[in-house]
Amino acid sequence: MSRGIDVPVQTPAEKEIRETCTVELLKTDVRYFELASKTTDLHGAHMYWSPGRTSIPLGCVILQVEEPETSAQALGWVSRFEDAILQVDCSLSRIYLQEPNPVMELALIRAGYEQQAEVAFVGPATPPPTDTSVTLEQMKTEADLDRMAEIDAEIPVGPDGHAVDNETWSEIIRQKWRTGELSLYFIVDRDDICGTVGAMNAEHILRLKNLVVRPSHRTKGVGRGATLALWKLAFESGKRLATFAAPGGGGYATYKSAGLDPTKPQVEWCRKLTV
Repeated sequence: MSRGIDVPVQTPAEKEIRETCTVELLKTDVRYFELASKTTDLHGAHMYWSPGRTSIPLGCVILQVEEPETSAQALGWVSRFEDAILQVDCSLSRIYLQEPNPVMELALIRAGYEQQAEVAFVGPATPPPTDTSVTLEQMKTEADLDRMAEIDAEIPVGPDGHAVDNETWSEIIRQKWRTGELSLYFIVDRDDICGTVGAMNAEHILRLKNLVVRPSHRTKGVGRGATLALWKLAFESGKRLATFAAPGGGGYATYKSAGLDPTKPQVEWCRKLTV
């Protein structure tokens, strides 16, 4: 299940709770895409999409993909999924496999999809190992979201690793924030706003989401500081901090340096569609 990930040695009890936290983390991904979106049942998966905002990758994604019985059925599913994506005016097919799914994986390879693993990270049930000068200021008003949009506009690639139209991205995030299930914070260091980050609550975890550090503040430990600050919030509420990151990316190195441990991956499969 680790797919080559270096998972730390754990006691049976610790292994059980981390597995529980990882399951919750996967569920928060589904819930995040579901927030303020429409859901289409594709009979084998679910598509979550934001009407009028499917021009960016965040606006349309397919999750909860079942295991097809045959390769022919899997190829039929891929075709049906792509038809549904095109019908909502989206040109990028994004399909998440949250568990190993060999039959579907082979079908996606045959259909020309590219894959990118995202590794789950779960923190210990202890206070963060070090203190940090970084603090978090929760966004509470629409004006705060306007300021967040200005910060996001400094970065051409979104937190999900895809190039985005910042105005559309910010509006989708704003809609999710309005549900009350996605909390948003300014990352502050010595009275200077260095970036933004989100969080979602589940029973056993606080899910870190969309960590953004402004270009002028990178390589200064801001991302690690924000991770430690959220870890402290999680610990104070009796939860563990959890998130996803792509191997080789800045987030992956940040979470490892902060002290979070990798558990298992989910895989995003993408293909640009032709209308």
